[in-house]
Order: sequence, then structure tokens, then C-alpha cells
Amino acid sequence: ATYRWLIEEAADAVIVHGSENERLLQGRWDIPAERVIVSEHGDYREWVDAGADQRAARVRLGLPVEAPIALFFGTLRMSKGLGTLLAAWPTVREAVPDAGLVIAGRPYRGTDPTALEGLGPGVSLRAGAVSPEDTNDYYAAADVVAIPYDKVSTSGVLRYAYSAGRAVVASDTGELSVHVLPGETGWLVPPGDSGSTARALAEALSDRGLAATMGSAARAYTDREFDWAAVARRLSARLAVMAEAQDESSSP
Repeated sequence: ATYRWLIEEAADAVIVHGSENERLLQGRWDIPAERVIVSEHGDYREWVDAGADQRAARVRLGLPVEAPIALFFGTLRMSKGLGTLLAAWPTVREAVPDAGLVIAGRPYRGTDPTALEGLGPGVSLRAGAVSPEDTNDYYAAADVVAIPYDKVSTSGVLRYAYSAGRAVVASDTGELSVHVLPGETGWLVPPGDSGSTARALAEALSDRGLAATMGSAARAYTDREFDWAAVARRLSARLAVMAEAQDESSSP
């Protein structure tokens, strides 16, 4: 009841991270559209070592230094499309026999990490909490980051990948549909489509130069769209417009 009052009655504005969150908010709460402001979450550049050496990162993590590698990073839960990714992986290996897939993150409550064991050739499961230093190494070690989510509103993994200069293979859902530019910063595939996911990953891992070029474009995109100063300027401008409109509506 308190949250409902704060959101629907007390707040002059409600700020959400992305248009999908705006849609969800307005579907759940009775709040006028003009009081909702979309303001993107900023980047992770402050925490990312974008110049990290890939070979050195792989050595530290005990990964093959020459093989093309895809990374799935974050909380391990099946709703993030792990089933789709694992179904796609044998096809990826047929196309790129030396390809590796690293799955790293803390299992979600109720998720048994042992259920993910025996994943087949080229798959390395790193189940558990990941330190900030190792997080940097995982992204540095990867050629492409897989984000095969069934659904999502906003994604910290996308921002970290972009900040680290890594292209992505991502599901066409939520804000991923907005911020993944096909052929420029990565690949978009239908959610739950293991065939499309396999083809995109195979393309990324068979042409590491292309993946690197897209990674550079991803880094430029985050500099442009997710820079905290730019986010703050856009938010300030939107709040000013909202305040002016509210003043006008309240004037006699």
C-alpha cells in the first residue's frame, strides 16, 4: 500500500530504465504516462579494464589461449535462456570445432548447478560468485558474449560487454532489441530459437576479426549512449520539460 501511494500519488515523476520497464510500470500501476520518464542506465566503464590482454586473461582463468570463446555471464537461471544456448552449442561446435563456451556466475536460488554438468565438449562451467577482477578477465577472455534471454527489461551484462568492447549474440527482446545493432554491435536472434542462436554464434566465433570489429563499435556505442554525463543531461532536460508542463497545468 505504501509503495502504491508513493508511486501513484506522492511522486511528481517516476524514472525507469528503458521503454520495457515503462510498459511494465504502466501495466501494473495507475500512473499517468506524462509522469513517467525513461532514463537509460549508464555504462560500466569505471569498473571495466577495456585494455585487458585477452591471452593473459585466459591464462589467469585457465582457458585455452588460442580457441574462439563465447561467454555466458551472470546469475545462472534457466529463464535467461541457458536451455536455448546449450541446445545450440553442439551445432556451433560442428561449425567451429575448437570453439569454447564459458558459463560463469552464481546459481539462482533453487537452481542446482550440478544439473548443468556434463555439458559436452568445449563447455566450461564456473558456478559460484565471481570477483570483480575475475569478471574483467572473463569479458577480456571472450570473443563474443551470449545473452540468450527468454525475456528481459534492462541488462547489466549488455552494458558490461559493450564497455569491455565485446560484441554480443542476444535475444530480440526488451532493451536488447533497442541497443543491439545487427551487423554493427552484434547479432539479434528470436528468443528461444536455438538454430538462430547457433548460426549467430558460429559466425561470431569463426570470424574473430568481425567479432572484434563489432566489439569496437559496441564500445563506441556505450561511449555515446550510456555515458553517465550524457544520461544525466538527458534526464535533466526531461525533468525540466515535465516540471514546466506541470507548472502550466496548475496555473489558474
